[in-house]
Amino acid sequence: MTFQHSKIFGFTADKLLSKDRITIIDCKGTCGVSSPTAAVTVPSAGNKIETWNNLSPFSWFVDLPAIDEQNPQDPEAEMRFHPAKEANTYNPRSGFYCPHSNIDLDMHVFPSGGVRRPLKDHQCYTKCSLNAPCTDDDCFCGGHYSGYDSDTSNAICADVKLCQYLCDNVEGCVSIDMHRERDRCFLNYASACDTHEDNLMPDEHYTLLIRQSDFNDEQAGARRTQTAQQARRLLPAADLGFSWDKMLRFKPIQFKSGGTFKLCFCDSEILGSGSVCSTERDYKIEVGTIHASGVSCLIANPKLQRVSCTGQRHGGLRCYEHMEAPKPEPPMLGVTILPPDEIVTPLSLSAKCLYMPEEEAAADPECQTVSGFQSTTLR
Repeated sequence: MTFQHSKIFGFTADKLLSKDRITIIDCKGTCGVSSPTAAVTVPSAGNKIETWNNLSPFSWFVDLPAIDEQNPQDPEAEMRFHPAKEANTYNPRSGFYCPHSNIDLDMHVFPSGGVRRPLKDHQCYTKCSLNAPCTDDDCFCGGHYSGYDSDTSNAICADVKLCQYLCDNVEGCVSIDMHRERDRCFLNYASACDTHEDNLMPDEHYTLLIRQSDFNDEQAGARRTQTAQQARRLLPAADLGFSWDKMLRFKPIQFKSGGTFKLCFCDSEILGSGSVCSTERDYKIEVGTIHASGVSCLIANPKLQRVSCTGQRHGGLRCYEHMEAPKPEPPMLGVTILPPDEIVTPLSLSAKCLYMPEEEAAADPECQTVSGFQSTTLR
């Protein structure tokens, strides 16, 4: 579905549409006085101020009733929301794992915060290696084996809730090798490894969590229970290339050849109520200098930079001489709701609690916290 524009996680209609505009003038010109440069080929007629008046910040705003044959929707300006699947219940096999069935993290994506993210974002090496250590609360780097996990490892650094969420939302996942003491797991494809212990391998450090395919009404109700405790911001917000209130992006812009130019800005708020950017004098704010060059690959080398630069989402660099290049974080499109506590599998489950009669399990103190996973309630 395409997101409509209610107030959702920082993306609101008034933030998606902006009256602010830019124009580009020759390097010796003066913002607020000079006309646009003739060196711009895209947008067409770039030497006319009317062209820049109509070049709005690139946004995913879509007014659905306005779409018709004469006004088709632009696929590039379309935001799609990817919801998570419902949570599943898992049966544990303590002391076992599924051999040679690890899901390849490079081959899969999963929904997070309303967008699709690479499954490798949760790889232990990616999140927790010395090259790019993660320091957030939800990094779970206690599951990382430094010096052992490599870029090709399929080890995921996550707790039980997150591992179950990933398996629920990754195509082909049927079980999880979950470490009993560390926030570490492996997702498994369907294979010769199944619920029969003869096809499993023993390892006292792991519990195999086997995903169920059918549920009773009580469990289905539990899956719909969602609270603030299950909502997590598991990854930084995804930058999908659109504008928001902290970052305006104008595209496409292309020059005839290399050169130096000035970027001028029209701040609609200082024009007065109801006014719009319309003449050269409205573009009085000099934002900075544009260097159009055919050797951008050389400029991108940090060893050749004397200022602080950061890459731009649509190409090129944004550089600052007297400060660190700011990197505003885009707002979240959504939040990730993890499985409710009722169906998160305790790793301390014992075979005794699983297979003893339900009446005995209910009376056994060791089974009180895991009665929901007792065999008779799973059928």
